[in-house]
Amino acid sequence: MEEQKYEEKIEIKDTSQYIQELEKIVHHDKELRKIVGHEIRNRLNSLNGFPELLIKSVNALPISQASKDPLIDYCTVVQRNVKQIEGIATLLHLGSLKHRDLKNASEQFDLEEMIRENALSLKTDLEKNYLGLDYSYDKKDESPIQVYAHKGFMNAIINTILFNLLKHAPKNSLNKIGLSIQNESLELICENLIGKSREGYGEQTGVGFYLLNLAKRQLRGNLETEISRIDRKYDFNELIGYKDARELENHDIFSLRFYIPIKELTFHPPKKQ
Repeated sequence: MEEQKYEEKIEIKDTSQYIQELEKIVHHDKELRKIVGHEIRNRLNSLNGFPELLIKSVNALPISQASKDPLIDYCTVVQRNVKQIEGIATLLHLGSLKHRDLKNASEQFDLEEMIRENALSLKTDLEKNYLGLDYSYDKKDESPIQVYAHKGFMNAIINTILFNLLKHAPKNSLNKIGLSIQNESLELICENLIGKSREGYGEQTGVGFYLLNLAKRQLRGNLETEISRIDRKYDFNELIGYKDARELENHDIFSLRFYIPIKELTFHPPKKQ
């Protein structure tokens, strides 16, 4: 009897009212993430160039190389962490955007050079961990691959792939990143060695996969992972990092293949209202 009275006292909300309240909560959460992500990235932009300037200043000092090396190491640590925080800020910001908003914030840039710059920024870390990166790519009509996309988003994707390489690949191993256009899609391939029989590595967990799945949704693409090598030939390649790295035996291979339709990476004039 008492239970019945209690149930009668409960206010049953109208369905439309309930939906409106939920929409307010979701909107507030998206706005909060958008603001926080934007503000973090603004401050990181001012920090981003300092490590490189400091390295140049240190190299110009009249001291021995042995004295310079620890200072340069500190600079590269700051540089690496700035890039990692940039990725987190991008997650916060872009997780709040709709596909239309992402397209409106897009710009034309050289993706081939972006990947190269990100890899070279981690050159010292790759060398210290005895890791080599085979950066292979094709060109479109003899020119670098240009895309029209959100630059911060693409930067975060590349950095996620490179940081996972540093985190998981065994010493002395040669790992690969490949860039090409296949069947009307941009194809980005990553091949990492992952140690000996690491079970569960291919499961899509962690911040890295969250970002890649977010990119897959926002860019209308496709993401494939497998524990095998991807057979792909390229016109050009560069070795970045540890020069004596090689393809080790008795290690598992983790391959990631990310497709983005070319139509999503091409500028389309806005439709007239």
